[in-house]
Amino acid sequence: MTLLPKRNPRKFTEAESFCFFIEGVRALQLYDNEADQPQPEQQVLKATLHEAEEKFRKCVERYPKDILPLYYFGIVASLMGQVEQACQLKQELLGAKPDTIADEPDRLFLRAAAVFEKVAQETSGDLLAYAQYNQALALAKTEPMRTH
Repeated sequence: MTLLPKRNPRKFTEAESFCFFIEGVRALQLYDNEADQPQPEQQVLKATLHEAEEKFRKCVERYPKDILPLYYFGIVASLMGQVEQACQLKQELLGAKPDTIADEPDRLFLRAAAVFEKVAQETSGDLLAYAQYNQALALAKTEPMRTH
């Protein structure tokens, strides 16, 4: 059995792939900058996270061989899962009926875990370790089997 060579995460298939990637990273930076504010604007957080997800999704769909955008797509899915969990917890603490579906964070974390698994299969070195670590974190954040 021959092993396929691992892909170089720093290689991009096309210039457009790199542009989508950089636009996604920039949106994440804007999200992070807003999140660091004492009173972050929820609409800005939502818009910048959505933009990052959109840019990385386009990149992953059009250039599936590019590893770094795939890794960041997993990061965004995991971050979106954390946001959903936080919103649900806030609503529970306030005694309000949740606006979101209870399984939404799990769906996002499981998507992130699947993405990180794919990255781990296709790369080596530091990114392999980061992908495995983030996969474990995403899986650890899912709810145990729910009893209905």
